[in-house]
Amino acid sequence: GIGVGVGIAWMLRARDGWDRASTLGPCVLREPPTVVRTAALAVTEMAGGASNGEPRLSIAHVKVVAATTEAIQVPAFDEYVVILSGAMHVDVGHADASLRPARHKRAEPAVLAASAGQTLWLPRGQRYRYWFAGPCEYVAVCMPAFHPRLANVQPH
Repeated sequence: GIGVGVGIAWMLRARDGWDRASTLGPCVLREPPTVVRTAALAVTEMAGGASNGEPRLSIAHVKVVAATTEAIQVPAFDEYVVILSGAMHVDVGHADASLRPARHKRAEPAVLAASAGQTLWLPRGQRYRYWFAGPCEYVAVCMPAFHPRLANVQPH
């Protein structure tokens, strides 16, 4: 899954001693790595733990080429998602209804839908499942930086 691919890329970058962004002066970052590639999507991390060792935030460019659904996660990071083309759907619903946002207290998860030109705000600690009915391109900004252990991928 996505978490495993990013985890491997992150560990290899850390092992190889890539510079931490906080120690760099102004610069052009190295060519970003593609940290996940499946038949349905590719994730390129422009900045973050896997690309340049930045722990405070990560910026990823994601291209979805076919309908797909990602694993459920309860992330320990906040995320902004800027939709560049297509549409993204996010099921929002914590297993414990008392932990859902006030406007999402009903029994089933709420569904957020965003299309080109819109931005999603996905605060940490909520239960999310991302899904795509077709092609989509977006930029995700995670704070702190994405790391597989912070994604808290859940069993279905």
